[in-house]
Amino acid sequence: MRDVAPTYFRLCSSVFILLWCISLSTCGGNGAGNGGNPPPGGNGTVVLFAEDQPSGNALTFRLTVDSIVLTSSAGATVTALASTEKRELEWRSRTLAPTVIKVATIPAATYTSVALTVEAPSTMLFDSASGTISETSIPVQTSTVSLPLNLTVNPGDVAGLRLDLNLRDSVQTDSTGALLFNPHFQAITVSFSTGGIPGYVDGVPAVVTNVNLSNNQFTVTLPGFVSLQPIQGPSLTVQSDSSTRFETISSLADLTPGNTLELDAQLQSSGNFLAQVIKRDTVLPGQKIWGMVIARSPASGSATSFTMLVQDADPVPTAIGFMFSFNIDASTHFRVSTEDLPLASFPNLNFDPQTLRVGQFLYAVDRQDGTGAADSITLDEISMVGQVGPSVGTSNFDFVPDGNFFAANGLGQFSVTVTSATELESMPSGLSNLNANQSIVSVRGVLVFQSGSGVLVAKRVRLLQP
Repeated sequence: MRDVAPTYFRLCSSVFILLWCISLSTCGGNGAGNGGNPPPGGNGTVVLFAEDQPSGNALTFRLTVDSIVLTSSAGATVTALASTEKRELEWRSRTLAPTVIKVATIPAATYTSVALTVEAPSTMLFDSASGTISETSIPVQTSTVSLPLNLTVNPGDVAGLRLDLNLRDSVQTDSTGALLFNPHFQAITVSFSTGGIPGYVDGVPAVVTNVNLSNNQFTVTLPGFVSLQPIQGPSLTVQSDSSTRFETISSLADLTPGNTLELDAQLQSSGNFLAQVIKRDTVLPGQKIWGMVIARSPASGSATSFTMLVQDADPVPTAIGFMFSFNIDASTHFRVSTEDLPLASFPNLNFDPQTLRVGQFLYAVDRQDGTGAADSITLDEISMVGQVGPSVGTSNFDFVPDGNFFAANGLGQFSVTVTSATELESMPSGLSNLNANQSIVSVRGVLVFQSGSGVLVAKRVRLLQP
């Protein structure tokens, strides 16, 4: 188990909404500083990360970020994200797995406030009474919020901001049960120092645009959409080294422009991202969907079809909905993402039409042959928040996920297993920091079924409340 620098995230509750911004402080290394004299002229770079926490019965959450405007100590306003660049993101899949909203080039200055405008929030909620999932929106369609900021961007340097949404405080209900929106968020400054709080992306879909083998680099574009229409997301330069792990490919030499990857990488002071894991599951041109399984047919036995909540897609289909269905036939390939999953420890693990379950997070690719069948289905990482259950051991603990969806589908409590690769945040003493039937944690990992019982093999565990 690895203990990493803590990130301070608040527990979310029953709906969603996001807004994020910045009340930040110093960046270590070559990055932004905190306070002091304003830097001389020139430009610097700010990488804006965003992360969400899952919230009760809210299964997806989309929000369009219209603009982000910074104000310097001299009173000058700088647009970090213009309205012409606005992006709609699905945040539920970004729990313990940040993404990048924008890599912004801005004038070197000390910035003292930031204003964000967002619009059109919507979510998919699980109704425990009816057992159904339905789309819900919040009446306020556009909202702007201004927050204090303490950020110095130096010429030629890179700064990173991790933006944390607090759903519990942002969304409330009135006496009639209607949703009310009053955004609350915090920003966590990225540090490039050893032991500092890093800026990273985790499990982010990315499309290769260029490969530079001589420098062990490649560039990617993150897919995105606005008003349910595809747009181009931010572009990142990614570096690999001897510690980079590859899944289904051996090296960067196997990459070509147009390939779709899943990427784990950490921001460096140079502005490049150092890749920890590079996954390329397919080179087929079909529709690729990432999301959680919410239904399968038949309900038991060997599945012949299933429905997913859409949490990422590439290419982003026109007028993409919240749900996407696939058929399964004899040619559909099943595999398990082996990142942080010690298969030798799970000799009875199967992932096939029989063991595909509601609640699992999948990456599926359409075969595009007119049958609606998936060419490949990969069991991938899911994130949840919930309470520690009655048992806490040295390498596992009982976990009760938030909300009613999992309980309604036979996952009201299951075991979380940690390995030597699991990152433990705000847990300096490991699992002994957890209190049975009390502690609140968020977890990210692969949900497998060992001889019929659900087990989440954790990639990351964050202690939210002791």
